[in-house]
Order: sequence, then C-alpha cells, then structure tokens
Amino acid sequence: MALNGDFCTYRKDGVIIRQGQLFRNSPSERQSLIVDMKGDLHIVPERQMTSDGWLERGIIQAFSFGPALVVDGQTKEMPSDYIYGRWKLTEPRSAIGQLGELHYLLAVVDGREPGYSEGINFTGLAELMASKGCKIAYNMDGGQSSTLFFNNKVINKVSNGGERTVSDVLFFATADTDVRRNPR
Repeated sequence: MALNGDFCTYRKDGVIIRQGQLFRNSPSERQSLIVDMKGDLHIVPERQMTSDGWLERGIIQAFSFGPALVVDGQTKEMPSDYIYGRWKLTEPRSAIGQLGELHYLLAVVDGREPGYSEGINFTGLAELMASKGCKIAYNMDGGQSSTLFFNNKVINKVSNGGERTVSDVLFFATADTDVRRNPR
C-alpha cells in the first residue's frame, strides 16, 4: 500500500529524511511529520528539529508539509497563516494517522469532481481522522498528488485527469511475499 508523500522536490526548503538519511536540512515554517525507530509518529515544528536534537534521535523519516490535524486525540485548530493558503477550501487531500502501536490509518479524499466529490478542507479532514480514533494525524500533499495505491492499482479517483508523477510516497509492505505460509 502506498500513499503520496510531501512532494519534497517541489520545494527547496524543509527537513527531509528518508530511510534514516538526511537529504535536506533547511527548516521552514511548516511542521514535520517524524517517524521514529519504533514506527511512532510525531509532529514537530521544523524550526525546533535542530534546536531540540531531533536529528540526532534516530529518525527514520521526516516529511515536510502539514499541518498537524490531530495531536493527542484532539483536532488541532488550523493555522490561519498556513503556508499553503488554500486550507479553508475543499480540495482533494491525503493524510496519515496513528491509531496505536504500529497501527496506522491512511486517508484520501477525492475532490474537484462536481457531482462525485468536492473534496474536504483541513478542519473536516482533522475531524474525520479524530473520529476514526487517530491519536495523531498529519496532512500530506493534496490536490492531484492525492493518490492511494493498493495491490498494484490506484483505488481512488485522482483529480485533474489522473495520476501525476510524485517525488515520494509512504509505502507499507510485508517482507514475506507468501503470508499464507507464514502469517504475521
């Protein structure tokens, strides 16, 4: 299963870590989604990542987009100065949330399709993720990037005429290709 990421190559700033390797250390005003070695999600303002020692803590992934949708099971008030000004509008959106230890929820809301789906705004997405039990949830890149891929096919209706190339994804897989033989 894969979900679009933060489209990090579209911007020149942000703290970007993939598979434990620091690719960019140019903190922005955005919030980072951090995945630690235990698989837990954390949301940290990027400007605090270097001052609070996050880069030295064995971070596996750091995504630079946001904002935080849910923290400690509570929806967050959406920042009025969010860097991507369309936060109040209904748009296609993607999010990841954590329900418990190694238990995640991926969400894609289609949009820009009158009569099918208008999309969702950040407040609605935060409410959706909290209603599903997320303890923490984070907005990923949206719009035409909003794509959910499962079992070798796209399972949502991508806006603006279909899939576009994205620079990164959140990817979940099993190491055992025959789970019937060795269930986990």
